[in-house]
Amino acid sequence: MLQLFTAAPPLAMGLFDKVCSAETMLKYPALYKPSQNADLFNVKVFWVWILNSLAHSVLLYWLPLFAAEKDVIWSNGREGGYLLLGNIVYSVSQHTLPMPKVACIPELPLCNSQ
Repeated sequence: MLQLFTAAPPLAMGLFDKVCSAETMLKYPALYKPSQNADLFNVKVFWVWILNSLAHSVLLYWLPLFAAEKDVIWSNGREGGYLLLGNIVYSVSQHTLPMPKVACIPELPLCNSQ
């Protein structure tokens, strides 16, 4: 169930985020050129995304771990432990998933301001 929940936002963006309609794509076949020439996605872009994901994974795990290093002491005298850390990492990662769409990074094909 977790995989479906995590995969839903990128899948929805892939299915419903259309740059132009199907009629426009059929009317102007030159629109297919960037994908046929591998201008938008190639080996270099792939490795940039891999490095980006590794950097995000490191930040999403180690920042909450260092933040919770001193342990959270509740009013009843107990500490948060690994369950609290797991909840923090999960919550932060769920808020990070839609960030490329929200931030609209100019280098990404998600945001074409031209």
